[in-house]
Amino acid sequence: MKILHIIAQLPSKTGSGVYFSNLITEFNKEHENYAIYGNQDSCEYHFDLISKQNSYPVEFFTDEMDFHIVGMSDVMPYNSTKYCDMTEEMIYIWRSSFEKQILKAYDEVKPDIIICHHLWMLTSLTINLLGDKCDKIIGICHGTDIRQALQNPILKNNYVTNLDKLYKIFALSKDQVYEISEVYNIDRDKILVTGGGYNQNLFYIDDEIKNDDNGFLNIVFAGKISDSKGVFELIEAFKLLNYPNDIILNIIGTPQGENIERIHNAIGNSTNIKLFNAKNQESLAALFRYSSIFVLPSYYEGLGLVAIEALASGMLVVSSKLTALMEVLGEEVNKSNIIEYVELPRLKNVDTPYEEDVPNYVKQLSEAIDLQVQRVKNNEEIPTKIYDIIKQNSWENISKEIFKEITS
Repeated sequence: MKILHIIAQLPSKTGSGVYFSNLITEFNKEHENYAIYGNQDSCEYHFDLISKQNSYPVEFFTDEMDFHIVGMSDVMPYNSTKYCDMTEEMIYIWRSSFEKQILKAYDEVKPDIIICHHLWMLTSLTINLLGDKCDKIIGICHGTDIRQALQNPILKNNYVTNLDKLYKIFALSKDQVYEISEVYNIDRDKILVTGGGYNQNLFYIDDEIKNDDNGFLNIVFAGKISDSKGVFELIEAFKLLNYPNDIILNIIGTPQGENIERIHNAIGNSTNIKLFNAKNQESLAALFRYSSIFVLPSYYEGLGLVAIEALASGMLVVSSKLTALMEVLGEEVNKSNIIEYVELPRLKNVDTPYEEDVPNYVKQLSEAIDLQVQRVKNNEEIPTKIYDIIKQNSWENISKEIFKEITS
């Protein structure tokens, strides 16, 4: 079966890019896959899941399209353009460039199934172009698309008008089903919950590494360096604990713009807070296997898949109370000691807290981190029964469910 995958961003670097790549990895086992995606030569990333002859990249920051990739989040881990900053001319160039590759790919491939990531402008454009040619155009919601629709209603009303014509839509959680239906006026019967998976070939426990006591306890944050991710609050929370140098906070991410100076100022002269970039999922997974605790302090996540990757790697987790993540993991995991949830502060909008609530959030975050540090020191590990539940969220399992629904 021929499957065409479409995403407007890099096929890596972000949660949706990782989803995009992992789905292709699993479908490659039995099917013929093709891809349309944004590309930017200045970005360092690795994507070799699909051969060049099966790839239809749309090139950004060129003479023809002289602006950076347009990101679903306002802050991306690479140079990007915000949808809200696009002029009518930029939108025209953007749509024309993707239209050219969509039509080229369809004419050359004649795919049986088209899978579009994000319920946003590119998915709507794909339906306009191919809705009468392919009867199985699938939409995948990542949460950031809903945020774009709520924050940019003019773009939504002008360029996202036909998502009800999708064959099926996959959501990350039950709550997201309601949001999709309300925001895009789509029949809920079309929307299915799949959650999100982790790559079982990368994220796993290595007992030899875990039992190698090198004298350090590694705490990890991995994600975008932005206010919505709570990373600046995490640094404050860690500093409150005044740990010795053998307990290290590793911040994995690539700050952009004003956040470069902000993150360095926040770290200050601390000797046990490190900032560096993981070039790809392989290097991130290797770090996870060496580390003990993962912290996800975000104010908003479509799912928070990186927390599941951390659990699969044998790490204990501290996370803000994210409904989608809690739903995917289930009651038994949520009530175990492997994950500690921190109540979110009141939010002004989707991902912005009220300033007066932040100090208490920082305090609770520090207390949850310290609780997990003590558990690590007491050699508490993930019980086999709980780990088996986590493994149900592997891409190997989830992709089978997705494909079964697509072809039914």
